Amino acid sequence: MKMKMLLLVSAVALLVNSAAVSARPHNVTQQNLIFDLVEKCIESRSQTFVDDVSHLAKGSRKCEDRFFCKVHDVLRNTKDVCKEEDRKVLVETLHAYNTGRNVQCENTLQGMTSTGIEIEVSSFLEHVKRCVRHRNFHGTKK
Repeated sequence: MKMKMLLLVSAVALLVNSAAVSARPHNVTQQNLIFDLVEKCIESRSQTFVDDVSHLAKGSRKCEDRFFCKVHDVLRNTKDVCKEEDRKVLVETLHAYNTGRNVQCENTLQGMTSTGIEIEVSSFLEHVKRCVRHRNFHGTKK
């Protein structure tokens, strides 16, 4: 009887542990795809200018959900960032990443105003790369 109970407890612990671990790799896979697409877009050398997000990529609150929501919003509304097919996949992946983390970007971005500063898309995308690396290394609070 004790052996059956031990086996049952072990099986449940294994299931719970594997469920907790399986949630993280999906986010990491999306982050890696975002990173790869950003690199492709940087290589396209677009001369487009977009809203500056550097203030969301620095400091003690860097690379939080606000950053990824703002990046999604900017890329969704900006053409000529890179090849259109890459931009669309990047926007879709960012949306899936935010949604998969239960982030409601409309609420997250509410009250946030533009800085009025624009930067080249290559600089913008470098901030995205840096924040993806940050999230891959440090994880998130959610």
